[in-house]
Amino acid sequence: MRARTGVGSSFGPGVRCATLTRSSTHLTLYARLPVIAIEVISSVANVAAAVGVVVVIWQLRLTRQQLRAGFERTFVDKYERIIGHVPLGMILGEDIDVEQDAEALRAFFDYFELCEEELYYRAVGKVSTRTWREWWEGIALHFRRPAFRQAWEALKDRVVVSSAASATVRVEQFTLLRSAVRAVEDGRAHDPRHR
Repeated sequence: MRARTGVGSSFGPGVRCATLTRSSTHLTLYARLPVIAIEVISSVANVAAAVGVVVVIWQLRLTRQQLRAGFERTFVDKYERIIGHVPLGMILGEDIDVEQDAEALRAFFDYFELCEEELYYRAVGKVSTRTWREWWEGIALHFRRPAFRQAWEALKDRVVVSSAASATVRVEQFTLLRSAVRAVEDGRAHDPRHR
């Protein structure tokens, strides 16, 4: 194969191209294409790579959002199971003696534990701001109801934690929830992510 330049070129004057002979077994793409075409192909490849990176980033973000939504949904499912064990009168705000109903008291304890988990996962950034606002409205609403307040007062200090706790173990139950309940009492919003 030999290259020639000139007016007789099929690519136009001054463009370098390959002349084929029957003995040629290899033909390189670059030998057949004008320089401008190579630059266009290179640019298109760069754009395609950039688009590919954008698509991958978008897919990763979408996957992260889906995982977070699934994670948050587990808390909603827990809430629905727990609240199903609280008598309707207590949810509606009727003044009922909570301590006389062991099943309801257990449901309240589970609800307070759930709130503590929600507060923790919001504090470490595993719960979105939009979801947290909805959860906070629910927590604040429940803690303004007499039965929830009564159950809170009955349970908040009953959990015994070892006095030999190390620096990595909490020394009281419902640490985050106690702060949230103070916010409810003060009538202010609360977000453990922004303490």
